[in-house]
Amino acid sequence: MKIRHGFVSNSSSSSFVLAFEFLPKTVGDMIKVLFGDVPEDTQIPYEYNSNEDNPLFFSVKKIAETVFADIKKAEAKEEEIVEEFSSSHTATSKAKEIFIAEKGIDKEDYYRLPYEEKDYNREDVLAKEEGKKMFQEFKKRLRPGTRFTIVNYSDNDGPFNCHMEHGGIFDRMPHVQVSHH
Repeated sequence: MKIRHGFVSNSSSSSFVLAFEFLPKTVGDMIKVLFGDVPEDTQIPYEYNSNEDNPLFFSVKKIAETVFADIKKAEAKEEEIVEEFSSSHTATSKAKEIFIAEKGIDKEDYYRLPYEEKDYNREDVLAKEEGKKMFQEFKKRLRPGTRFTIVNYSDNDGPFNCHMEHGGIFDRMPHVQVSHH
C-alpha cells in the first residue's frame, strides 16, 4: 500500500497511459495526433484562469512539444502500465470490495477495523489483479502492435501543467488518465 508521509497539499497529479498505433516522429506529427489538422500557432484557452481580464492561452505547438519530449523518454513496459492501472481509484476500490467480501464483513465494519487487522498486502495483490484486468480490457479496444507510453502532469507545477493535466489534450487519442489526488 502506498502511504503518503508529511504535508499533504490540495494539489493533484495525473498519469496518462497513452496508446499509439505509431509513435510520432516529429512535433508536427504530435500536433496531428493531439489536435488534428490545425496550424501550429493555434492557441487554446486556459480554462482554469482566475483572471478573466487577462486570459491565458497555450499554443498547440508548445503542448505538442511537451508531449513529444515526454513520450521520447521511454516506451512503457506492461508491468509499468499495470502498476499505473493498479493505483487507480477504480482498481483500489474494487480490491477493497473483494477484500471485504472475503472477510465476510460489511463496509462500515471494515472502516472500523484496527490498522493491524487490515491486510494491505492482500489488498495490493487484489488491486494488481484488477490493474491487469483493466489493462487487458484497454488493449482489447486497440490494434495489435499498439505502443504505450506514460506521461505525468501536475497542477501544482503552474498553469501550463495544470492545463496539461486537466485540459483534455489527449481526448482525441486512446488513453487512460490515472488521477493521483
